[in-house]
Amino acid sequence: MNESPWLFGWKEIGQRLRVNAVTARRWHKKYKMPVVRTPDGRPMQLPEIIDEWIIQYNKIKNARKKNQHDRIKSSNNTQTIP
Repeated sequence: MNESPWLFGWKEIGQRLRVNAVTARRWHKKYKMPVVRTPDGRPMQLPEIIDEWIIQYNKIKNARKKNQHDRIKSSNNTQTIP
């Protein structure tokens, strides 16, 4: 049996990401998760591409969180002179 390396459909892509199909589709729309389409319009992607995307997405997400935390911390450290 020759298994395809591709993930076909939102369900398989979601399983790779450990989320449901609806969340996988939302991540594609909202966070630009890369997928290609079959001629009939089904989404598909190689597991390696999904893995790389989630690594990059988490780096960006963590950097934003750190920046937000740093801004809050620095605004709490500012002193106002009466």
